[in-house]
Amino acid sequence: MTAENSTNIKDLIALIRRYFPSNLSYNDPAYQSSAEHQRLVRRQKEMLENAKFIECLTNKLERISYPYPLINWINLEDYPDIEYKILLHKHQDILDDGDLLLTHLKGVRRDVFLWISIIGKYYYYSIEKMKKRSDQYYFSYDVLRETDEIAMIQRLEQFFTQEGYAKVPEDVANYMLEDIETELSVRGETTIFKCLFNDLWTNEITNLEVWLP
Repeated sequence: MTAENSTNIKDLIALIRRYFPSNLSYNDPAYQSSAEHQRLVRRQKEMLENAKFIECLTNKLERISYPYPLINWINLEDYPDIEYKILLHKHQDILDDGDLLLTHLKGVRRDVFLWISIIGKYYYYSIEKMKKRSDQYYFSYDVLRETDEIAMIQRLEQFFTQEGYAKVPEDVANYMLEDIETELSVRGETTIFKCLFNDLWTNEITNLEVWLP
């Protein structure tokens, strides 16, 4: 771990502790009434009510990602982040963003998953691939494969840099916060990623992990 990343971790931990209480279980009334949790609730409410910001951001990202479709995955009621997927299939209609789309793509789809925190100016992305064989779904990390994909990601990173955002390095995202819980992550399992972005999702995918519907 580099000295720069170490500094980032200290800054991020200080930020996270403003929104997540220490050494309390999520279901404990003391957690729910804590100043930290109430601060997070207020921040999510503020962003939910800021439709113009979301619309403006979405429009900008649609222009940046073109000709790759941008998919809105925002769920601010539950998570302290703004989420999108960028489908790495040019000019493709999103269809149902599910099995119909996957069938149209001959059982394999590739996406950029993009997470943007609302508690600090941080973002994270990964390139992921999903395959369907019979009734099984397989997930794995992938890499950028085409010049246009690389150019699109470069535009994305340049945009966030200009807007004052920092990309969270992978090792920092995986850093464990032993004394913090979230709704879906108990103490000992909570990472910086889960606090900044989404505690349901994980940025760690076992290669070709299988999921049975």
